[in-house]
Amino acid sequence: MAIFNNPYPILNNSSGNFKDVEAEFNCIISNVEFSESKYKIELRAEIINEPILEEMLNNGKIVFAVSLDSKPFYRKVFRSNNNPNTVKIEIDYREISSEFAFELSPRLLTETDMIYKNENADFPMCDYEFNLSARQKLAEHDKIEFVFDRAYKLFDSGPLITISRLPNAQTPQNGTMDIKLDDPFNIIVFVSDKNYDLIKEMNRVNQKSLSTSLSIPVLYHALSAIKDEPDNFRELEWAEALNQTYGVFENLESVDDVLKMTDIILESPLIDLYRYTIKTSD
Repeated sequence: MAIFNNPYPILNNSSGNFKDVEAEFNCIISNVEFSESKYKIELRAEIINEPILEEMLNNGKIVFAVSLDSKPFYRKVFRSNNNPNTVKIEIDYREISSEFAFELSPRLLTETDMIYKNENADFPMCDYEFNLSARQKLAEHDKIEFVFDRAYKLFDSGPLITISRLPNAQTPQNGTMDIKLDDPFNIIVFVSDKNYDLIKEMNRVNQKSLSTSLSIPVLYHALSAIKDEPDNFRELEWAEALNQTYGVFENLESVDDVLKMTDIILESPLIDLYRYTIKTSD
């Protein structure tokens, strides 16, 4: 049965114009990672039972594109490159909000102005030609929502502290958290499965309070370890980044130095939290 809510045939699994041939436009997230201070998401598209659109995609007449939104301020369109069925997204963490939540809208778009006719479309659209402009959509997938695990933005070279969940039933050996300092890219905080869910909820309720309460003891612990044995940290990227900005390999000689450096790096976090709490309580 034809659906006439579109001005020309659009392949959409829920409200499109290819129901009679049971065509589908499917899209999945095939890979996700964080490296080199960038969030990386790879998406793959698949066209089922619609050879005309598939041929147009392979011939470069249409392109697989993904519109990415990270509210409230970030929006960008990413296009397939070498592989017409794959879009690779790379985003510098500094460009997006602190929530690291994304809304992805996959589409197939026209590359140039064209006359479009598709005999596989539902009747009567299959009998007509349509004049289309560049960047008009010929297929679309339902929006995909994706959220990265929390990563705290504390300095410009990348997230310094990441929170990881221990396997089910395991608990930290050192109180409420274990702190791993030998990872090359981040300070990793391991918490129990139960406390991880609590941290996620606290992040939703009051991100500022969560960030401050975690970052102070974790960074103090890391700087204390650097003070005692700086040579153990010279090959780690997160420690090198701190050293380039704050000189942590040379300027930590006492407990007082560690306390002062923690305050400098986090920019007086307790005072900042107090001001934020008072302001938001008015």
